[in-house]
Amino acid sequence: MRTTRHRFSLGLLCALIVALAAGSRGSLHAAATDFTRYHTYEELTAALKAAVTAHPDLATIVSIGKTREGRDIWAVEIAKPSGPPVDSRPGLLIAAAFEGDHLIGSELALYTVDFLLNAYATDAAVKQRLERSVVYVVPRVNADGAEQMFAPVKALRRTNTTPFDADNDGRTDEDGPEDLNKDGVITVMRVKDPKGPYMISPEDSRLMKRADPAKGESGGWAIYSEGIDNDGDGFYNEDGPGGVDINRNFMHQYPYFAPDAGRYMVSETETRALLDYVLKHRNIASILTFGESDNLIAAGGRPAAGAGVNLTDLADRANAPARRVGMMPDSRRRRGAGRTRRRRDVRVRRRGRSGRARRAGAGHRARRRRRSAGHDGERGRSRVLHRDRRQVPRTDGPPQRRVHAYPAGAFFEYGYFQFGVPSFSTPGGGCRAAAGLPAPAEARAIG
Repeated sequence: MRTTRHRFSLGLLCALIVALAAGSRGSLHAAATDFTRYHTYEELTAALKAAVTAHPDLATIVSIGKTREGRDIWAVEIAKPSGPPVDSRPGLLIAAAFEGDHLIGSELALYTVDFLLNAYATDAAVKQRLERSVVYVVPRVNADGAEQMFAPVKALRRTNTTPFDADNDGRTDEDGPEDLNKDGVITVMRVKDPKGPYMISPEDSRLMKRADPAKGESGGWAIYSEGIDNDGDGFYNEDGPGGVDINRNFMHQYPYFAPDAGRYMVSETETRALLDYVLKHRNIASILTFGESDNLIAAGGRPAAGAGVNLTDLADRANAPARRVGMMPDSRRRRGAGRTRRRRDVRVRRRGRSGRARRAGAGHRARRRRRSAGHDGERGRSRVLHRDRRQVPRTDGPPQRRVHAYPAGAFFEYGYFQFGVPSFSTPGGGCRAAAGLPAPAEARAIG
């Protein structure tokens, strides 16, 4: 039954991806919502409620929890209620905007709601899917962080608004960025510094690159975000407002002691609200998230070194020493030594194992082989999805040139490794110019 649910839900996901790709080229239906701009929380709420009100026989909207600042985290449940009980059907969960600066994720989720509700009457495939399955859409998990993107002064900030002592000085949020040139945007600036690790790129004088001494290159520049040293500790903007990236606050590979991962896993109200919602809907058979990690379009495997680095991350590196104050020492060396000792102990024990222990070991290896064989079905489902996703237009260049966040503590990884269903993530947004589409005015203003 579980395998059937996975297969049906993956079919729904494949059909939805291809349909949304076609819809983005304007070939399916006239959207009822204005998608030429990003939506504030109030506008997003109004659009969701209007869509549900216009289709009461297909959709309901519920609040799965509240953010720290009291905003509702909305979930839209889309299915034709006639037929099998909705909570027993295979479900697809779509969640977006875990990172506050990933507004395009909310728009894609909102477009999904709009598309499914409006296409039900005219598209036989959509009609069949909504009568046999259910789609759950959570368009904006980090509503507080996303709202900061509409503030008078805009800055790329992934985190929510939980106060956090990022520099371990006993104070929270006391040294944030300032808009020094009053252009409404917090930018990155380069400053001459004899000890700076960066150099001006020989390919483009507007760009910076880390100097490679092995190639005879020398630095001489440091990179900072725009602002001043408010607390007088010699670092710039190292403890700004807010503190937790929701997509680094889940359980799988939780990045302990990372400054934006929270005090502990599932420490945030947004994280807990989404987990509670998922655990109440055990019929969810696959998960798709729109976020800053990618395992859907990009090549498989872990990101290469440097993945997830943008200008803001480069500027944050200048403040890395401030965040080491009061931190536990690097444990990688201890863990490596421990592994060496454990391996030696295992070898010693194996030499002296009894025949019974050897037989038990053989049984364990046989069980492992059977479990590995069980993955064949999963690989088959993945091949189906990979075959269908080729129809999605790639508008942002070769996969190896993309820059994505490393998925430590990400929700979609929890969905696969802990919740146990096929889970995927994609940034969703590409180069609109390459696709022949105009960029929204807000997109140009925010960057």
